Amino acid sequence: MGIAQADVSVPSPDYDVKTDIAETCSACHGLRYLDLAQGYDTPQEWSHLIASMVTLSPARDEAVSRYLATNHPHKPSKAPILVPGSTNIVIDEWITPTLGQRTRDPIEAPDGAIWWTGMWASLVGRL
Repeated sequence: MGIAQADVSVPSPDYDVKTDIAETCSACHGLRYLDLAQGYDTPQEWSHLIASMVTLSPARDEAVSRYLATNHPHKPSKAPILVPGSTNIVIDEWITPTLGQRTRDPIEAPDGAIWWTGMWASLVGRL
């Protein structure tokens, strides 16, 4: 069940969540990122991240998120280290209208609109 295929509401009885993850995730990035990432402890945290990349049916999202929380939990050694100092940085994040399309080179226009380019093709977006 790859990313380009139609999503189904309820996985079939022979549904294999590990295969689903391998096919869906590897459509955009290598599976090694699951081991390199800091991971999450709850299905809800994984679901939030997944929603920024692909749209899954509730049943698939629940199965995939539960599997990832069990098999790729939070790794404290991968968490960022806060360094004390006087510099304050504000990072704003947003979900682009084209899931899976990581933004590149965002810029703020004089009117406050955010423009960005997509990573896969000649794509320009405006928020």
